[in-house]
Amino acid sequence: AGRYLNSVRACGDGIYTPFPQAVPLSFDMGEGVYGPLIQRASDFASSLLLRTLHVEHKLMERLRVMKRYFLFEAGDFLSSLMNIADEELSKEVRSISHAKMQSLLQVALAGSAGSDRDERYREEIGFD
Repeated sequence: AGRYLNSVRACGDGIYTPFPQAVPLSFDMGEGVYGPLIQRASDFASSLLLRTLHVEHKLMERLRVMKRYFLFEAGDFLSSLMNIADEELSKEVRSISHAKMQSLLQVALAGSAGSDRDERYREEIGFD
């Protein structure tokens, strides 16, 4: 549950969502006392993460965009990028200009067959 909540926090929303049915815990040696509480906390964290990824960050739309460009639905993108970046990519790694590669990437994206459908996420695609 903690990893899910850390992932939600890492998404950068800054939204704190308290566990809706917080129960004070006390020491108990009985078997099975904490199991249902842990399961509820895990279910809550899981659903919060899924909602954050699917609804707020539109994960499926972003994955479709990645599929379109990198799994060759818009196959012209990759060949176009390789053609226009050929000179830059043939340099030593230390000599490659990050800004120039970013610019060439944007040119290849703009000229791609699927570029009009992906306007919303185009600025987020880049080199790190």
